[in-house]
Amino acid sequence: MKMSDYLLDVNVIVAHAMTDHVHHRLVFDWLHKNTRNGASYYVCPIIELGLVRNAMRIGGLSIGDAQQLLENETVNLALQKIPDSISANQLPSWVQGYRQSTDAYLSELAKSHKLTLLTIDKEIPGAQIIKNYL
Repeated sequence: MKMSDYLLDVNVIVAHAMTDHVHHRLVFDWLHKNTRNGASYYVCPIIELGLVRNAMRIGGLSIGDAQQLLENETVNLALQKIPDSISANQLPSWVQGYRQSTDAYLSELAKSHKLTLLTIDKEIPGAQIIKNYL
């Protein structure tokens, strides 16, 4: 049976790309195990921007190096791209504050493309959380 296909949350791609990230090994192992089991991974412009932004902020990379990191992730994970194709007016009713808005948007975007949002650090309705076990 084929695994789910996943829209990666910003935290997942950042943890995978940055080898000194506290969750790097967990995310690296989970993604590679599930790739072998047939999973495919997707990103959208918001996710790509999140990686570039965090690589510059946390990793101290230049814009060019951050963009190269994104390209490396695209190749290494065979990332497929989807557009940010839904409206912010489509946020679900569980959103209670601004901190949930991007998570909710990505959750709804994943659903609209028949994907599962993949995250590491928070409960997002409908998302798959990478935990400390495989």
